[in-house]
Amino acid sequence: MAVYILAFIAFTSNFLIIDYLRLTLRTLEFDSGTAQLDIFCRAPTIPDTKPPIHDLPEQAFKEELQRLNGTPASVLDNPELMQLLLPMLRADFAVLETYVYKFEQPLDCPITVFGGLQDTEVSHDNLLAWLEHTKASFSVQMFNGDHFFINSAQPLLLKTLAESILAPTCK
Repeated sequence: MAVYILAFIAFTSNFLIIDYLRLTLRTLEFDSGTAQLDIFCRAPTIPDTKPPIHDLPEQAFKEELQRLNGTPASVLDNPELMQLLLPMLRADFAVLETYVYKFEQPLDCPITVFGGLQDTEVSHDNLLAWLEHTKASFSVQMFNGDHFFINSAQPLLLKTLAESILAPTCK
């Protein structure tokens, strides 16, 4: 039997990829012996309570990107690059902000969720909500850092992720 280890780093609308993956795993009948999810985002059952930003005026949108702390200042300060990126970023946020969750039964594969201790966008409770999406093992790992803790906690995060992927629960 083949083993499929699935690890996704998901921020902003990428959590939609995780949700569609969840539906695909259900359809393909993956179980705890053939799949594992390592997730870096809020559960799809948790609605976004913040006002939408995808249709903000350009300067306000850029300020929101800066507040989120995931776009380097060198990118935000480059008008030519921002002209190329703004349509894609707005589309990314539009998909996220208009997504409607569709209920499915929990999966049979383990889920490990990762989060930042200082993240003001995704709370610990938002991460715990993934528990309802699995009948197998579940854990939450928290790291120092904000919404983009994958940058500030990278060495420890990669070590922990590798241990999670190689854990005996993934046969």
